[in-house]
Amino acid sequence: MPDRKVHVVLRKEDLDPERLAGKIVMVIDTLFATTTIVTALAHGAAEVLPALNHNEARGIARASGAGTAKPPWRV
Repeated sequence: MPDRKVHVVLRKEDLDPERLAGKIVMVIDTLFATTTIVTALAHGAAEVLPALNHNEARGIARASGAGTAKPPWRV
């Protein structure tokens, strides 16, 4: 069995594209996502709905009626 190693990189800025060739890469963005969710809720968001991409997010927003009222700063 070949020697297998797991390398953990804590910041995307530390990724070296030259070392990724021929490798399997898995990205788990738990900390950033959790920080964003907690911050949104702390600043008054009623809920946070997960989406796989921006197209799904827009669909969720349309289905929920989000964006139908003008925010107070947009007159």
